[in-house]
Amino acid sequence: MKTKKTIFSVLFLLTLVFSFMQKGIQVFASEVPNITTNYEIVPGETTNARIALENTDTVSHAYTLNTGQLPEGFNGYFSLDGNVVNNITLDASQKNIIDFFIDVPLNTSVSDMSIPLEIIRDDGVKESLSVSFTLNQDYALSISSNIQSLKAINGDSIVLEIGVTNTGNKDLTDLSLQVDPPYKWIVENVNPTSLTLKPGENSLYELKVTIPSSGQAGQYPINISCTNSDVTSNSISIPVNVSTSANYFWWITGIIGVLLIFTILYFKKHGRR
Repeated sequence: MKTKKTIFSVLFLLTLVFSFMQKGIQVFASEVPNITTNYEIVPGETTNARIALENTDTVSHAYTLNTGQLPEGFNGYFSLDGNVVNNITLDASQKNIIDFFIDVPLNTSVSDMSIPLEIIRDDGVKESLSVSFTLNQDYALSISSNIQSLKAINGDSIVLEIGVTNTGNKDLTDLSLQVDPPYKWIVENVNPTSLTLKPGENSLYELKVTIPSSGQAGQYPINISCTNSDVTSNSISIPVNVSTSANYFWWITGIIGVLLIFTILYFKKHGRR
């Protein structure tokens, strides 16, 4: 009888241990599924992978979200409901979807990569997974200019030449130049208004910008990019050093002189009262 009780006790303990181990494995494995889907990334754009995080435990837990080493120029971050997060708390049996975003630099030589991610529960349970990405090089565009800086006078017009190159694998049509000039500066002409480029082909835009005569002296940037419905190029900034026109100075001086003479003549004629 004693032997039977001992055997029963041992079997009961083994059942509890096995049940606990099974539960622990289930919690560990099911909270963060391994991500093997290959996501497509595009130069200059942001891609996101979705992670289902579930707390299958009977108590709430806090989770810390980490990302491994990213290639140079890349930026990765977690987001929940549109907010950047580094940790999340889940109640018992609660599930939530977390987005992992990756910003891809415009000029990147990386074609395939795997980003390691790690999620650590507050009791030390860890889950490691990786997200794989493949670069889509179908649509890629770059612009450049030989102009490092320009000198101009208030009221002048300046002409800029901007080079554009199709660095992708597909034709690019309806390419238009996007110019962001300083306040009150006027973009009078962009020639041509649009371009079509085959892969590897390049061309030039010429644009004319007029500086207001009433502006102050200083350095002002002209920001330029090129775009169509498929792709947006890098952005370049051309600084323009503006000085005050000598004619404008003498014109202001002349007005002040006239006002001064008028004031003197007025007091000379009417005197003080």
